[in-house]
Amino acid sequence: MREGPFAMDIAGDGRIALLDHVNERVLIYEPNNSSFTSIGLPFTFHNQGDMQFDSIGQLTILDAVGQPGENPGINIPQLYLLSLNGDINIAPVFATYPTMLTRELEVLDSYDGRLVAPFTPEGEGNSREGQRLRYSPNLIYRFVENIYEAQFADVEAGLAFEVRSPDPLGAITLFKKVPMGYIAIFHADQIRAIWFDLSGRILKDITLPNQQFSEIYWLRQVVVNGAGDLFVFESQDKGIEVRRIATP
Repeated sequence: MREGPFAMDIAGDGRIALLDHVNERVLIYEPNNSSFTSIGLPFTFHNQGDMQFDSIGQLTILDAVGQPGENPGINIPQLYLLSLNGDINIAPVFATYPTMLTRELEVLDSYDGRLVAPFTPEGEGNSREGQRLRYSPNLIYRFVENIYEAQFADVEAGLAFEVRSPDPLGAITLFKKVPMGYIAIFHADQIRAIWFDLSGRILKDITLPNQQFSEIYWLRQVVVNGAGDLFVFESQDKGIEVRRIATP
């Protein structure tokens, strides 16, 4: 198996970060001057974790395997914050199954579906007691009835939608609120993206090739920025390609 990058994210200023754990680094592409920056990973990545720019453009990396704790044989996951001044701040993550990050530096614990805050508002590592103050995220719900139908709901807005297709839709990997309404992403042999407004009117419906010359973790293969643009990264025999599809 040819293993490829594990995750991608887009900063608010347009920078694209790839978690290239195979080469023990993070690659950051700066589109304004077409330059790359390489940052060495501060830990050994074991294909469990996530990477995310926070709300002010700092990069955070979740090591879900973590480091040995006080009790033998028990590791504590770690969250690494690469600050804008070049420092690396580290906080333990007291979660059972930490899986993904938010732009507010929170970690989703899939064990109970709640959010954990490894850092305090002052940027210090939060204590175990502090991280017990968990809360439920404002989730947008999604459900697959069968391979030809899918339902979505924005509970806060009191809206529900249903997508029906003559072709198999695949797995729902993203349902997100964007400025013009919502976007739904489906993964199968191909990647399908559907933008629609609050009334359910389809604004754009596209199908993209799911190219994987090297193995890519499909749950981290697509990113939608704040404007609603879609970014898909693919692997080809000549290397990695990031494809941008503008919002309708």
